[in-house]
Amino acid sequence: MTTTVTSTCACRSFSPTVDFPNSMFPMDRALCLCNNCRRVSGSCGWSSLTVHPSQVIEPSKFQTTAYESSKGVNRHHCSTCGAHTFTMVERGQMNVCVINTGLWDRNRRIDKLDGM
Repeated sequence: MTTTVTSTCACRSFSPTVDFPNSMFPMDRALCLCNNCRRVSGSCGWSSLTVHPSQVIEPSKFQTTAYESSKGVNRHHCSTCGAHTFTMVERGQMNVCVINTGLWDRNRRIDKLDGM
């Protein structure tokens, strides 16, 4: 069984869905407080979750603008509302997709397990 999570930016131009195996719950999330992540988020830090390689978000499906914040790290923002949507990190032959948890639509499965 899986749980589907939808991430939606403020203007709703970016709205991918990702399926997570229920065995992944509760999920570990990253909270980065480095200068770069604080500046990107405009807040005290940035919360994210790595998406399984089979679920990687294809940037060409959405209207995002990307820039390389550091070598091999491309941050994507919604081209309309400016929300930070996801980051693609180059790791050898594979790209790792890291999605911003702040854009997740509420999901009862996740809410129950992570205490939100």
